[in-house]
Amino acid sequence: MTTIYMLWHVHETAPHQEDEKFIGAYSSEDKAKEAIARLKTQLGAKDHPDDFQIHPCTLDATGWPEGFITIAESFRSM
Repeated sequence: MTTIYMLWHVHETAPHQEDEKFIGAYSSEDKAKEAIARLKTQLGAKDHPDDFQIHPCTLDATGWPEGFITIAESFRSM
């Protein structure tokens, strides 16, 4: 199995609202961390330097095999 590391910058802008930016996909977690080090002082990230997220993803694997619901639907079920 091949794993890539997807890098996101996500911060909350209001209750239950987030600003999400997909930064890129990297061949290793270390390379994703290097990108964070380069980007955390840049415009768009410097005000929220701790809001980076690295998500490993296995290639050719289906996510959510049981199906999924939207965020709005999840709040209606509460």
